[in-house]
Amino acid sequence: MLVIPLRRHADLTALVIGSMVPDLTHLTGLDISRGITHHVLLWPLFTIPVGLLVYLFFTRVMREPLLSLGPLGLVERLTPRDRQTRQPGHWKLVLLGLLIGGASHLLFDRLTTISPAYDWTQPLLAPLFSLAGIGVSVQDLLRHGGALLGMALIGYWTHRWWQQAPRRTLAPDDL
Repeated sequence: MLVIPLRRHADLTALVIGSMVPDLTHLTGLDISRGITHHVLLWPLFTIPVGLLVYLFFTRVMREPLLSLGPLGLVERLTPRDRQTRQPGHWKLVLLGLLIGGASHLLFDRLTTISPAYDWTQPLLAPLFSLAGIGVSVQDLLRHGGALLGMALIGYWTHRWWQQAPRRTLAPDDL
């Protein structure tokens, strides 16, 4: 959510990947300490190399097959990969995107995670109310509210992009 407004200053794919890489251990089952992936100083040591591998895998292997599954209107509006990677300074934008994406992930975690180590935080962790038998705390509202806000903003930006992005004529090889 935090990375989308920055898409003009860094590679959007790298921004999104960078924002997810710190939690990649949850998705893959890799046994890497959160103390590395989320540490204020160590996270770039994980985010940059792993983010570059994910970026290369996505852009070189997965992007085109996934696009071929999308609706024609979407494919007509997206920039072909060959033009995207030939811009001068492209890899600087990728690295910047990974760094900004990772930093935004850590910032969101810091804003929405309340430490139980301090007495003053206990009321924030206690359930405010119950929903379907599950206690909902301030921390839950921050996390899930942030996620819902992010999805709404992505939907809004996608709608705006869809209306403004020019359609290109596709060659038979593009389909």
